[in-house]
Amino acid sequence: MIQKQDLRYFQEKQILVASIDIGTNSTHLLIAEINLELKSFSIKLTDKSTTRLGEKDEEGNLTEDSIQRALVTLKRFKEYCKSNGVKQIVTAATSAVREAPNGQDFIRRVLDETDIQIEVISGSEEARLIYLGVLSGMAFEDHSFVIIDIGGGSTELILADKKDAIALTSSRIGAVRLKNDFLNKESINSERSSF
Repeated sequence: MIQKQDLRYFQEKQILVASIDIGTNSTHLLIAEINLELKSFSIKLTDKSTTRLGEKDEEGNLTEDSIQRALVTLKRFKEYCKSNGVKQIVTAATSAVREAPNGQDFIRRVLDETDIQIEVISGSEEARLIYLGVLSGMAFEDHSFVIIDIGGGSTELILADKKDAIALTSSRIGAVRLKNDFLNKESINSERSSF
């Protein structure tokens, strides 16, 4: 039978944390239970919403529509965290926010409306975190690997082995960026009509 002091010990050794990734095309939530004693975790909940922050105006600013989509999603994610007893939320924003002239305004607005503190990460830090994520999910054995992560606003290339990331690069090439820069309805229609 579990004694009251044993239950308290168990609760102190396991905590729930959330990670929110605000990308150019989508925003992801992951809630994990961390076992502090075993230094391990298990995923309890994941969610994703297509917020399309990469749809910017002519000056490169985040549009009001995209900001509203992100705010609706972040408020929902905050409710998920609250109802699941999450103790800490770690939130990172990538290329769409770090490159937008109004990126800091967006961060302040999110803090005011949701109480979520966003950290804008650099391209090299994004690549490093991708490496750590891949490393935690698969065995590298004694080989070197190239990891390619194609996002909405950037693509990260990582040369790595199981000991370290040897090279971390981030380029300003992503699916949403390429679509916005090179594709529009007129060019697609004109191509179709030429066949």
